[in-house]
Amino acid sequence: MMEWKQWEGRVIDGRFHLRQYLGGSAHSGVFLTEYGEGTPQKAAIKLVPADSGKAHVWILRRELTARLSHPGLLSIFHFGSCQLDGTGLVYVVMEHSEEDLSQVIPVRPLTPAEAREMLMAVVETLAYLHKEGFVHGCLTPANILAAGDRVKLSSDGLLRIGESGDDSFAPGVNGPPESRAGMTRAGDVWSLGMTLVEVLTQRAPEWDGMAANDPVVPDTLAEPFLDIARGCLRSKPRLRCSLAEIAQALQPASPAPQKRLNFVETVPVAKPAAPAPETKRRFVLPVAGAFMLATIMTGGLLTSVRFVGSSAATGSRLPAPPQPPTVDTGTIPAAPRAAEPAPNHASKASDASRSAPEPAPSVSGADHSVGSPGTGDVVYRFVPEVPREILRTIRGMVKVSVRVQTDQSGDVVDAQIASRPGSKYFDRVTLDAARRWRFKPASGEGHDTAIARLVRFECRKNGCVAAADKTRR
Repeated sequence: MMEWKQWEGRVIDGRFHLRQYLGGSAHSGVFLTEYGEGTPQKAAIKLVPADSGKAHVWILRRELTARLSHPGLLSIFHFGSCQLDGTGLVYVVMEHSEEDLSQVIPVRPLTPAEAREMLMAVVETLAYLHKEGFVHGCLTPANILAAGDRVKLSSDGLLRIGESGDDSFAPGVNGPPESRAGMTRAGDVWSLGMTLVEVLTQRAPEWDGMAANDPVVPDTLAEPFLDIARGCLRSKPRLRCSLAEIAQALQPASPAPQKRLNFVETVPVAKPAAPAPETKRRFVLPVAGAFMLATIMTGGLLTSVRFVGSSAATGSRLPAPPQPPTVDTGTIPAAPRAAEPAPNHASKASDASRSAPEPAPSVSGADHSVGSPGTGDVVYRFVPEVPREILRTIRGMVKVSVRVQTDQSGDVVDAQIASRPGSKYFDRVTLDAARRWRFKPASGEGHDTAIARLVRFECRKNGCVAAADKTRR
């Protein structure tokens, strides 16, 4: 096993001090460090041993996942490669968390209220990842963390749907029986079931991985957790319950008897593929989850979600959104740009809040207009997808203007908020959306000419719209 603690006090890339060894395994070591200029914030840095070939793959994966943005994912600030005493390493600097579930389980099981809240948060985050074409791939108690006032999932080991993980980087102790064939959405559901049983009983389910039988779920579990665990832990992926069914089972009890989960056969993903056409979520988070989402806009939360009991936390605030992640890759090439889906001319008005690329329409009408659609040279526009739970909290309209610079080919090379700072949440999601826009290549101009445009977003209760104007040549 790697003696990680020996490197306590060392400096990575001349900027990240390994302040304190927090823990690790043969596959990785985690240290306390600092990140940011001026008044640095507390952060965590994970070191992973790797030869040059594996480091290349690891860096490419981080580049693909660094663009994901969800309040239930641990933020990644920076990643790169380095050497310590002749040992090749890759590293990732990420948001610091106060604790994880693996630290709680040896002391006590979660209460039913804590387990319900944990499941609500994890299901919401997994739903986002699956919609974006990713899986967590290594869902264990150690990767479910308390950061600030939120339950968050680790984000440094995410995989594309259908991709196989590298055992030298992220061994899946809760991995599903089919994991060697590639990670799937159903695989995340299996791992969630294994974790649920462990946090409620302090023991992982009994299961013979060589047999075809389902794991043994203790019948002492209270409902709905017994039903959920059994639905997740089916050896055949097509028989497992879905995230939507888990969310539905977590809803407050109604006067009518609650139905057990309906296991509908689905076809598992056999190999890496583009994300399946997204569908509207068929579930609504319970009240506590809705409160958490609604208060993201202001940076405050109503209750504490640390795994230390159910006492209320007053005046707690979310940390400011992190800066976009940076990467030291040396000679490692950048990840290839993901192929963009073809425009969907048949999309309905009710789907305006989706972030899938589509041809830029003329934005007009008293309810949604943001002014002139501009020069008409937009090739692809991206509108941020905002959860309906957040949209319902809007009173009136949220406006954000983003000034973008495009190169000769029409790609956005720089984006900055041009309006007055408002909601940190909407500033962040619109800035990310504006970076994905694409415009027609410039013609009749010098090759070094940059074009500035103003991309304006308006978000109301029924969704978001956007338009762009050319401001300067």
